[in-house]
Amino acid sequence: YYGLDTSGWGYGSPLTDLAGYKMHVGSQPGVWDKVIDVPDPGAAGYVIEGLTSGPKYFMVTAYDTAGNQSGPSNQASKIIP
Repeated sequence: YYGLDTSGWGYGSPLTDLAGYKMHVGSQPGVWDKVIDVPDPGAAGYVIEGLTSGPKYFMVTAYDTAGNQSGPSNQASKIIP
């Protein structure tokens, strides 16, 4: 399970055209094996099923209704048992 927590993303101006997020997942730092579209701008969490054991790395970008994508979030990691 990796939670997408948007509650602390209060920086800058409010986004009126935010359309969703893309969760990037990989088994090595900075190497993204999978990109998951989360088309709900109000999402407070997301469950990724089927992750294999071992270290996993995560990064999130946001996108707007025009398809523009934000810069990457900080990378997070978790060891899956």
